Amino acid sequence: MTVAQAGDRVAAVEIQDLAAVARMQGGRQVPDTGFERGTGSADVQAGSGTSSVLIRKYRRGPYKSVDVRVCLMARRPPQEIACQVFPYLKSWP
Repeated sequence: MTVAQAGDRVAAVEIQDLAAVARMQGGRQVPDTGFERGTGSADVQAGSGTSSVLIRKYRRGPYKSVDVRVCLMARRPPQEIACQVFPYLKSWP
């Protein structure tokens, strides 16, 4: 996901994190899944670079995801800056 600075909105917030959600058909989150930042790899800095987020399933149950919604987040004030949906077909056991 590439986000270009668009006016003062992006410049005025402290951009820090990526958030990601695996979604089923219809846009609902795959149950019992969440993203982890454990190593700080989701921290985002101004400029060019990469960042990654691990999505993990915590309980068993057969679900299928069709996409992943990834958002660039601000910590203060807490808000979504930009989001993008990527195709992600996966069977979650």
